[in-house]
Amino acid sequence: MKRLVTLLVTALLMTAALCVSASAADYQSAAEDLSAIGMFRGTVNGGFELDRAPKRSEAAIMLVRLYGAEEEAAAAYQSGEISHPFKDVGPIASSYVAWLYTKGITKGATATTFNSNAACTDKNYVVFLLRALGYEDGKDFQYADSLTFAEKLGFYQADYFEGPFLRDDLAAITLQALATDKKGGETYLLKSLIDTGAVDATKAKNLTEKIENYRALTRATDAVDSVSQDTNSLTQARGTVQYAGDTMDVSFDSSTREKIVLRNGKVQLSSETKITQNGETT
Repeated sequence: MKRLVTLLVTALLMTAALCVSASAADYQSAAEDLSAIGMFRGTVNGGFELDRAPKRSEAAIMLVRLYGAEEEAAAAYQSGEISHPFKDVGPIASSYVAWLYTKGITKGATATTFNSNAACTDKNYVVFLLRALGYEDGKDFQYADSLTFAEKLGFYQADYFEGPFLRDDLAAITLQALATDKKGGETYLLKSLIDTGAVDATKAKNLTEKIENYRALTRATDAVDSVSQDTNSLTQARGTVQYAGDTMDVSFDSSTREKIVLRNGKVQLSSETKITQNGETT
């Protein structure tokens, strides 16, 4: 049982390293991990600007990098082999949008606009990530069900993304997607980018080690069909309280039952507490 508890705690800690967390430091760490491999970069205003919504143009740039086509797009755009018809795309994003447009991956908002500065939603970005993983909308998944499909793949979880989708969310979900198997399961996304030379293996060493450990731990927990652990605790207190000149006897009983279940690779925790104070139970 001690081994199970150790495994569960380790699994939670490892998952926290790759998943969205309420800690700003964790978001910053995710951005720095991505920055180290050239995937996520600072803005012209300085820093990562994690607390604002990502623009559609920024999401387009990330998508081309996830395809491992950044250098290809720059060279093809410079030589005039690719282009785009959108009047609202600036020089920084033009080669990326042109590559996506030429490949038929994006069509823009209208025939001549990309809505470059509009906010990118979590669904928009999840669809981008699914495409980078090799899945086709309309064939492997439907746009309306893209978030559910991403949850099944394991790189998106709806309750992590409450409220507006921000650049810190984009960094965190990108990190998760890099650890996710591509369609067919032959390899995971980051390894495929390293294998094709799109990401430098040396620069990606630290992130690769994190992902390999995470994936090994996931396989270990997946191998356990179902294990559970119950704990019960009881607290009792008796005493006398003096307040504003009055004295009263008080009693306090608290009983708590916690259950941890590991089933099909997922960790679940439930807790029930009953408190009885001076004869009244909650």
